[in-house]
Amino acid sequence: MLIMALAHARKSGDGTLCQRHYNLLKTWGDYLSANALNNQSFVTSDMTLPKGDVNLALKAIIGVQAMSAINKFLEPQGALSSDTSLYSRSAQNLMQGWKNQSWLTNHLTATVGDSSSWSLMYNAYADRLLKTSLIGDDVNKGQAAFYATQTSSAYAYGFQYDSRVVRARSDWTMLTAAAMIDTTVRDFMIESVHKRAVWPNTINPWPTLYYANNASTIGGHSSPGHGASFALLAQGLPDQTISLDSSLKITPQGVTKVLPKRSVAGPVAGGVIGGLAFLGLIALGIIWYRRRQAASRKAEEADEMKHDPVAVPYDPYFGFENVSTPTHSTLLASGGPPRNSKSMLTPLRPHAFDQGTNSHSNPLRSEPLSPGGTTSVSGSFSPPSSQATSALRNEVEELRREMAAMRQNQAILVDAPPLYSDDAHI
Repeated sequence: MLIMALAHARKSGDGTLCQRHYNLLKTWGDYLSANALNNQSFVTSDMTLPKGDVNLALKAIIGVQAMSAINKFLEPQGALSSDTSLYSRSAQNLMQGWKNQSWLTNHLTATVGDSSSWSLMYNAYADRLLKTSLIGDDVNKGQAAFYATQTSSAYAYGFQYDSRVVRARSDWTMLTAAAMIDTTVRDFMIESVHKRAVWPNTINPWPTLYYANNASTIGGHSSPGHGASFALLAQGLPDQTISLDSSLKITPQGVTKVLPKRSVAGPVAGGVIGGLAFLGLIALGIIWYRRRQAASRKAEEADEMKHDPVAVPYDPYFGFENVSTPTHSTLLASGGPPRNSKSMLTPLRPHAFDQGTNSHSNPLRSEPLSPGGTTSVSGSFSPPSSQATSALRNEVEELRREMAAMRQNQAILVDAPPLYSDDAHI
């Protein structure tokens, strides 16, 4: 887990996985520091219970060194530099103990205390991939030389993963080949895996576990473990600059998320802009309403002007009630109408115009004006509309001039000179 976490961070440049799960990684690093060489309770991927397994102990030691590297790039986020040094020293001490109990004069044993055993040290690949340099050139060169001596007696389909069994594993063989500094031994291991991959005497998919002597399948059909075939290529991937999440801080209590301080400028500016926009909408609504009202009034006025004016017969005494029309001779005899007479013109009541019918015509007098005669103005009248005011005013003025001329002619006839008879001289 620690090896894969560090490899992912370096090759992808994303360190947030290690950052988020720092507590879990640290717990496992502490456990391996205390138990890397005491692995009696460990279980490998082939479901065996290794007692003193040298290869498994090597992976645990490299895991402790990986934890030191993880802690190192997390120091800016709160990881303690003292822990970085602690894990590094622990890995160095464990490696020295591992060499003392596993390394013989010419090779590494498969199990502590069994000098006749040997195995594929595929976990040495992690030391090459992460560049931890824990194993050292002396062990790498000595182990490669030992494998070279075993190629002549190897099975038809490559090395078995442990000298005490006949079984081979393609994934472990490819990881061991990628860890070799001797290209001859490396190529031998790769060719043996390829030979089994193209073996024609089976209808099953390529397995990871098979017998090294006859290539018959044991298990691991289409296993994701075949990804180990790319182990040699993965070493060529460059390391990336590791980026972290600045909001995640490592504290003695664990990993905490620190929320950045929010500026009030944004909300305030947003509120001001929103308020101004609201006021602008109100102003636009008022302007639109007023324009609509003005347009409505103009439409009403234009509609009224479409109606034709109504002509009303001229009545000089229209608007007065109970008025006797004096003749010209009466006015001459009396010297004009009395100023305080009850027969003076009396205006109609203010509501007289409101009691008319829909007709705009005024009933005419039943008899023409005659000297000494009286005529009452009766009926009601609805005032003309404002559209015909100007036309009616001109017509009324014209009628008044004609009436004045008629009155002058009538006065001349009434005031004709008296006639004299012959009897007047008697």
